[in-house]
Amino acid sequence: AFLFTTASTSLSLDARYIRRTEAASTIIVFIHGFLGDAVSSWANGDSYWPQMVSEDAIFKGADVYVYEYPSRGAKIDFSIDEISEDMRIRLSADGVSSHEHIVFVAHSMGALVTRSFLLKYREIAERTLLLYFLSSPTTGSELANVFSLVNRSPQLSKLQALQSEDYLADLQRNWLAANFPFPTYCAYEKRPTMGVLVVTQASASNLCTRALDPIDADHITIAKP
Repeated sequence: AFLFTTASTSLSLDARYIRRTEAASTIIVFIHGFLGDAVSSWANGDSYWPQMVSEDAIFKGADVYVYEYPSRGAKIDFSIDEISEDMRIRLSADGVSSHEHIVFVAHSMGALVTRSFLLKYREIAERTLLLYFLSSPTTGSELANVFSLVNRSPQLSKLQALQSEDYLADLQRNWLAANFPFPTYCAYEKRPTMGVLVVTQASASNLCTRALDPIDADHITIAKP
């Protein structure tokens, strides 16, 4: 089992902070994707990406936080918009939102949750330094169209290939209208998952504003160190 030690205390998996210090003005927030969680999404054996960031001298002085939202089993009835409200509650309660500078690192559907959150809470957007999205289904996924036939999840239904009247289209239009000043960096998967590219380059790159990173990984391993 993982046990993370921070500058101030020792945290079990139930905790959200990987590192928390009194003087930190910047925080890096990790947000997993559909059916993911705060641990396995970012872990590869004994390597855990948020922990690696917390130990990297480049990020010295920044807090590191991992947000986990309901996306498994009975909890899968949360919509993307509801998750962004859960995110508001958690980040506020844990003091994440009070940081002067915030960086969001999100995998897959986590990027959509992040966009929904920032569109509604502009005071947080004003303190956002940058976004880094890994295989975000910004214009949806054809695979979600198939799985939605057998799974009625309100999350999965919103991940279907974009149509002008759909949630993803509204999110796209609202994001462009907001004209946020912070940059959005993106990476896309190069390897298929079970024979299929879950998120295409076209979908992963939509709404990005910086150079794209092609990653030699599938949709799941793209978020693992």
